[in-house]
Amino acid sequence: REGSDEYDHRQAIYEQRVKEADQLNSRPHRLWTAGINHLTDWTDEELRRLRGWKGVAGPRVGAVSRHSGGMSLRQTARASPLPEEISWAHLNATSSIRNQGSCGSCWAIASVLSLEANNEIHQKNGRTFSAQELVNCVPNNHHCGGSGGCDGATVELALDYALRHGLSDTTDTPYAGVDLKCSKDLSLLAGDGEGEDLEQIVAAGVHSASENSRGPSAFGLVGWERLPENKYEPLMRAVVERGPVAVSVSATAWSSYILGVFNHCDVDAVIDHAVTLIGYG
Repeated sequence: REGSDEYDHRQAIYEQRVKEADQLNSRPHRLWTAGINHLTDWTDEELRRLRGWKGVAGPRVGAVSRHSGGMSLRQTARASPLPEEISWAHLNATSSIRNQGSCGSCWAIASVLSLEANNEIHQKNGRTFSAQELVNCVPNNHHCGGSGGCDGATVELALDYALRHGLSDTTDTPYAGVDLKCSKDLSLLAGDGEGEDLEQIVAAGVHSASENSRGPSAFGLVGWERLPENKYEPLMRAVVERGPVAVSVSATAWSSYILGVFNHCDVDAVIDHAVTLIGYG
């Protein structure tokens, strides 16, 4: 309400963000444009909570090394040439914007979008998947990316859950953007791997339904792959040959982005958000 302490507080934040956007847009040779959006009057803490990915998921995960050596497009093995561009923006799954609200559920949103897109490409049945079930039910005993639910988790944990327990349709468990009680009995179909070591869950490579004698998930998911970190070529190839890929990114400075090619990451960028890559070029 105008005149209240809250209003004055938000107005002060808004005015500071406008100044910051003007400064960003005054840079010579800039590649992207900053501006005003629905996040302009959010506090730093609210924006941090929104990004929903905290800390590291295991060894080597969390910070992008400047000495990675992985920023090369040279292929390490014989493979078909990659196209100069690819886009999956035409899919029904990618046609609408997913609003996570004030819940740090980016990891769940990115996971279901990648599942829906790949399901549409390869199964062609247009099925949806519930991000809210992931928020409600994915165990996060290791506090991987956060403490779970709206406080953050990771795509690896989400896909491991979907492989073990299946995942309901959005109409069955619609998105609420808050932490709710899990309605699924996680003791069923869990196999012996519910306490699986975090090192194994986040390891690069294919994670299949055959591990720990698990069968395919209820909707037919037989496996998922964690790509090697900071390697362009495997990521590009996955997008071309498989479909949209859920990725972890450093998004601290994204809140004022409007358009263009964002090139404002710190050298030692810290991963704090999950999104879905639907193309390149």
